[in-house]
Amino acid sequence: MASPHDRLFRRTFGTPCHVIGWLVSVLPRPLADAFDWTTLAPLGEGVHGPRLRSGLLDAAFAVQSRDGRRVLLILEHKSWHDPLLRSQVLRYSVYLRRAHRNRGSGTEPPLLAIVLTHGAEPRHATEGSDEPTPDDAASALLQRAQPRQQLFVDDLAKQDEAALRRPGMTPFAQLTLLALRSLRGLATDAVVAAIDRWGDLLRQVEQQPGPIPGDDALEAFACYLLEVTQAPVDDLQMAFTRNLNQPRETLMTTAERLRQEGHARGRVEGLAEALLHLLQHRFGELPAESQQLVRKATAAELQRWMDRLLDAESLGDALA
Repeated sequence: MASPHDRLFRRTFGTPCHVIGWLVSVLPRPLADAFDWTTLAPLGEGVHGPRLRSGLLDAAFAVQSRDGRRVLLILEHKSWHDPLLRSQVLRYSVYLRRAHRNRGSGTEPPLLAIVLTHGAEPRHATEGSDEPTPDDAASALLQRAQPRQQLFVDDLAKQDEAALRRPGMTPFAQLTLLALRSLRGLATDAVVAAIDRWGDLLRQVEQQPGPIPGDDALEAFACYLLEVTQAPVDDLQMAFTRNLNQPRETLMTTAERLRQEGHARGRVEGLAEALLHLLQHRFGELPAESQQLVRKATAAELQRWMDRLLDAESLGDALA
């Protein structure tokens, strides 16, 4: 089940118009200038391979370089210290490059991995390895021999609010970075003060056109507030009313309904992933049609298949 941090990250940076400015701000200037960002497009088909499900990848895009090459981009978000981050991203990159071999040439396209983190123990991995320096020659050689994927890391915990209001980023993207960095666990007074500080961004988001219209973006931000703080709904509604151009009396009640619906969807998604894991463990690699069937199932269907799995002798029996 995705965390509220993951949901806000994917909502914002899964959309080309909001992610481009962020990518340009994170990548080294020679790389950022090497791409035609108008060609950026999501990789909707996901990542496929043993023990790697597309739902685990936060976002993936393809973009054309100015010399005509197709380059893949993996976007990963971490709200906590994950010691397996490097191996996780490496696994994604192997399967994604394999799935998107350049037609005709048979070669795998180049790939960049960009990580956004705001955990208590951030990763510092833009160069080389974040592993301890070996104390002998053999260990150093062994470490250098390991496969690795370089990460370009945007560590929000090391930046103040002014640094996250980056030129070239959309107001919604800036608001997302500020929210991810600052809101988790804040007391009510601090949450209200943050909304007041970010009022100019809220008013700009209010006016933004699609693909995430202003009302939808504000509701996503309000849902995040409800999930990561204990601030009362009435206090949040008053803060929004004070900082928006148009009154939205139902903003927080709509956000609460969306949050509850999201929790229900999350429970179903979690049950589906658990069932897929058990099916794969029992019957081996699953056909794509079976994976799709499980992911589209209702909670009642998933529970029925989970019960049937105990006695099923084949995948067909389990999902009959």
